[in-house]
Amino acid sequence: MEEIKVSVLCTAYNHEKFLRKCLDGFVMQKTNFKFEVIVHDDASTDGTKKIIEEYMQKYPKLFVPIFQTENKYSKGILIFDDIMYPLAKGKYIAVCEGDDYWCNENKLQLQYDFMEGHPECSACFTNTIFHDMRNIDKDRNYNNWKEIHFLTPLEAINPGIVHTSTHFARKEYAKAIDFGRKYSFGDLVKQTTYYLYGEMAVLPQTTSVYNAFNPTGVTNEVFGCKDAKYIIERIMEIKDYLDDYNVYTNYKYDYEIHYLYGTQIIGAYNYAIERLTDYKEKKKLFKQLKKEPDYIWYRKNIKGMTKIKEIVRASIPLFVYELLRKIKKRGKKL
Repeated sequence: MEEIKVSVLCTAYNHEKFLRKCLDGFVMQKTNFKFEVIVHDDASTDGTKKIIEEYMQKYPKLFVPIFQTENKYSKGILIFDDIMYPLAKGKYIAVCEGDDYWCNENKLQLQYDFMEGHPECSACFTNTIFHDMRNIDKDRNYNNWKEIHFLTPLEAINPGIVHTSTHFARKEYAKAIDFGRKYSFGDLVKQTTYYLYGEMAVLPQTTSVYNAFNPTGVTNEVFGCKDAKYIIERIMEIKDYLDDYNVYTNYKYDYEIHYLYGTQIIGAYNYAIERLTDYKEKKKLFKQLKKEPDYIWYRKNIKGMTKIKEIVRASIPLFVYELLRKIKKRGKKL
């Protein structure tokens, strides 16, 4: 029998509205090698299981279904690593969750060919379209590299630099490193695990669509939330993971990690402040940001116009800062 070269791992939970498009993206792939699609339904309460069964019957040589009778994610079980990974037969692992989809029929072939020709790489990715479910008429590029790009250390540890739906890694590197198992953001853990073992590249083709802010997605859970403190806490969890990563790599990427801390904390506070309606609470958060040790480090160590911008931010009251932001936004529209 022909050897399976790629195992596609797809998790699904209450993805009835999205799943057909996702599974069709797998079916349409044109490859000169054999691949399998392992689909895990985590005890969905909608029609997700029925859809998977339908595709399994139609394409029995392609789909490998896993049906749970109780939700494993809620029990803290790592679905990718502990359930799906052991079943994967491929030399490479590709990932796409059931609420996203592939839009390029050559996706797997492109990534397979690249990895076969670049043994120094542990993983590769592609460009993605950002489809905002809150405003379906305004798709944008999630990323848009025009040529093959090898990620820098700062990019490699940056959450969100590439989307999960484009992950394509050598199987031996596709399982999360042990200290990352306790964190909720499996995509960043996987991405930084790949980087321990080799270079990572982004191909210039666009091959997937990210359905952001759908009701069942993590993005909506975090960034759709109006609780400012919760938003900050969730984003700051990334810092805890990168602290562990810094120790594990013997501080090889210490500067990049601390630089990233600064950008992440600024983003978290900005996002939270914009969503607060109580002006006193806004002021409190704005002052709190200026006292954050990671923000202070960032302000001291950056250079150029970015440094000037942060010096201004640290020295003005909130109402002046918000006024400057409004002027900037108005200028962009003009």
